[in-house]
Formats: sequence, structure tokens, C-alpha cells
Amino acid sequence: MIWLIILAAIAAFLFWVSRKPNTFRLERNTTINASASDVFGWINNVKRFNQWNPWAQMDPTNVTVYSGPEEGPKASYSWEGKKTGKGSMTLTDQKVPTDVNFDLNFLKPFKADNRTLFSLREGNGVTIVVWTMTGANSFFNKLFQTFVSMDKMVGKDFEKGLA
Repeated sequence: MIWLIILAAIAAFLFWVSRKPNTFRLERNTTINASASDVFGWINNVKRFNQWNPWAQMDPTNVTVYSGPEEGPKASYSWEGKKTGKGSMTLTDQKVPTDVNFDLNFLKPFKADNRTLFSLREGNGVTIVVWTMTGANSFFNKLFQTFVSMDKMVGKDFEKGLA
């Protein structure tokens, strides 16, 4: 009898997990004392992007390979490291100097395909930068996020990069 109760509780928990949203959205913003054109140059160029990208600085074993143009659509890099796993990021679209879109693909330690958008809004001598990442929530991600807040875990790296 106790096993049926335990099994029913596990089934109810897994059903509850499966009902979580099928997509996620993570967003942070900051204000920078520079023009949107100046800020845009630090995002649109993948080599410059990695000079402030917190994940590029996180792992001394990281091996980064650049491909395609250095900036603009099809600018791309891939990485592999002990702490950062393996993946790639490709600039897919831009509106000069207000928006930069990337495809962000993780291969290890888990597979995930996400979209990243940087929106720049200039006014009164400053630029508001909004960094957004969206993607699908697999069942595994939903289960993981039941115990670990992705917003707290990844959001702090967004904040570090924007600083």
C-alpha cells in the first residue's frame, strides 16, 4: 500500500513538472554612458563581444574558434572548455545600431538551442542595453529548474557581463 502512495506521489510530481511552461525567457538590463553606436560595436563584433562576455572569461581551459566574418550576420565562434562545456554562437540578424540577434547552441554538458537578443535604446546621452535569452524548456530543463533557479544561476552572469 505504501508503495502505491509513493508511486502516486512521484507520478503527480512528474505530471506537475510536465505542466511547467514549454519556453523560458531570461532578461537583464543596464544603462551605459555611451552612444548606441559605440555599444553596438562591442556586441556586433564577436571578438570584441568575448572581451566582456562572462563565459569567455570563466574557464582558462576554454578553446575558442572564430569563423565567418568578424562582425555582422554569420559572424560566429565556437568554444569548448571544462567549465563552459561545448557550443557555438552565431550572429543571425542585426539592426544598426539597435538590435543584435544570436543563435546560441549548446552541445555539452547538455544540448540546447537558444536565441539571444541585445536591444539598445539611446536617449539623454545614455544607452539602455537589454540582454534577453529565450529557448525551449525540455522536460529535463523543467525538472532541473524545479530545484535550481535558472534566473539566479544565469542571470548573475548576464549582470556581470553588462557591468
